[in-house]
Amino acid sequence: MRIQRNRTIPAIAFGLVALTGTANAQFSSAWTLASDYDYRGITQSDENPALQISLDYSHASGWYLGAWASNVKFQGYDGRLELDLAGGFTGTTQGGLEWDAGLMWYTYPGSAATESQAGLADFPEVYFALGRGPVRGRIRYSHDFSGTGETGLYVEVNTKFRLPSHFCVLAHVGHSSGRAIDRLYQAAYVDYSAGIGYSAGNFDLALRYLGNDTDPAFGYRGRAMVTIETRFPWRHAAD
Repeated sequence: MRIQRNRTIPAIAFGLVALTGTANAQFSSAWTLASDYDYRGITQSDENPALQISLDYSHASGWYLGAWASNVKFQGYDGRLELDLAGGFTGTTQGGLEWDAGLMWYTYPGSAATESQAGLADFPEVYFALGRGPVRGRIRYSHDFSGTGETGLYVEVNTKFRLPSHFCVLAHVGHSSGRAIDRLYQAAYVDYSAGIGYSAGNFDLALRYLGNDTDPAFGYRGRAMVTIETRFPWRHAAD
């Protein structure tokens, strides 16, 4: 659910990605076809398929920039595209603990309020993550979640346990809280998912079941989601 108010974010900031090519950096891109765009247990595409594309630039020192785009669809809201811009720094401690810290800006290019529809609001979010082995934890905070002018906090844990024959088990649990969440969903809520993945050459397939404990009146029911993803540059058979 989004709140009417739209701010224009200068896309030129992300143009830095195209100007910073060095021998110690690399570009990568991920293309994902999903049966639904799920965001913290809530559909962002009205449970319709979504095409999602990312472009990332990472430097050997640990800093990175990225952009991620997806089609969206909200009942009663104008706007069909989400474009998220991110920048941060990542590293590994001497003990092998991986960490990641950065800023993300959610934007909805072309969205504007009309007589019959509300506009989609841009908003920022900071994040910090820690991980070791197959387990990753992340915390995200926004002082203006979804353009409400209120705070939003999200804490999540994700796991990916590899199995023989290119299979893996996927699991996720997250908790949304803050004044913005109380305003949008009446109370804090938990979302979760579990499923299985399979790697076939340069393609990763996954089948998950998604759910949350929001008030049933919102209609955000549990559902299955299928994704197919590939990353560029493609890895060679020997990789």
